Amino acid sequence: MMLSNGIYLLIMLVICFRLAREKTIRPATLWIVPALYAIMVLQNTNQTGSVNLLHILLYVVSVVIGLAVGIWRGQLDKVHWNAATGTVTSQSPISGIAILAGIVLLRLTIDQFGGHDHRVLLVSNALLFISLGSVCGRRFLNYTRFKQLQS
Repeated sequence: MMLSNGIYLLIMLVICFRLAREKTIRPATLWIVPALYAIMVLQNTNQTGSVNLLHILLYVVSVVIGLAVGIWRGQLDKVHWNAATGTVTSQSPISGIAILAGIVLLRLTIDQFGGHDHRVLLVSNALLFISLGSVCGRRFLNYTRFKQLQS
């Protein structure tokens, strides 16, 4: 369990450093990170044991909450049209990064102190689905803002 927590922290550090710098929005690649994150979340959920209808309902609600958080985070992003290069760039403020980091750190804390209690794993997985929804919501909002600036 500690190795996976270390991997999560390493991924979180990489994400935070990447989010903090201004980068060009490329619509063709906006789906890659959410797809990889979804695979990681689904694999983690699959490893925790059986999933019933109540779990699925909790995960769906978590994704919806995450989408709302992601749209909020996306609204905090600074999106600019660079007329000289013809590109659209975005940069996340520290508050947007802190929201995502807080969700992931809360999940790691629950994992660390919760042991292998089934209810704790369920809450931990729900937090993963919140962060997945957040990543997807932010990417969707950045895509729509990109399209608006391109018009």
